[in-house]
Amino acid sequence: MHPRSKHWHLIDYAIVRQKDISQVLVTRVIRGAHCWTDHRLVVIKLNLRLPRPCRSERSKQIRLNLERLQDTNTRAKYAETLSTALQPLDPKSGEINTIWESLSSHVLDTAKSTLGLRARKHEDWFDDNDGVLTVLTER
Repeated sequence: MHPRSKHWHLIDYAIVRQKDISQVLVTRVIRGAHCWTDHRLVVIKLNLRLPRPCRSERSKQIRLNLERLQDTNTRAKYAETLSTALQPLDPKSGEINTIWESLSSHVLDTAKSTLGLRARKHEDWFDDNDGVLTVLTER
C-alpha cells in the first residue's frame, strides 16, 4: 500500500511457464507478518508432474564381478590374459585417442571374459524369516 495515497500496487509476481499453468492449483496472499511491512507473502500450490529422465544406453554401467579378484588363480589368469592382449599395442604408432580406445576395449573385454558380470541380487526380505512368518500367520 502506498503510504500517502493508500492504493495497493501489485509488485510481487509468481512466474509460471505457459505450459505449466494447468498445474497451478491455488495462489494466495498471506497478510499476517510479524513485523510491519507493505509486502504480502505470495503462496502458490502446484501439482507438479515431472517427466522421467531419459537414460541412454551409454549411461548404463558395466558391473564386473570384482570379488573374483580375491582368488589368486583368477587374478593370475586375468593378468596373463591382459598381458597377452596388450602385446600388439605400440604406443608410438597412431593417435592418442585410438590408442586409448584400443587399450580400454582390451581391458574391458579381458575383464568381462575372466571375471564375468556381477549378478544382481533381488532377495526378498521374508526369505530369511520364512519360518517365523509362517508360525505367526497360522495363529
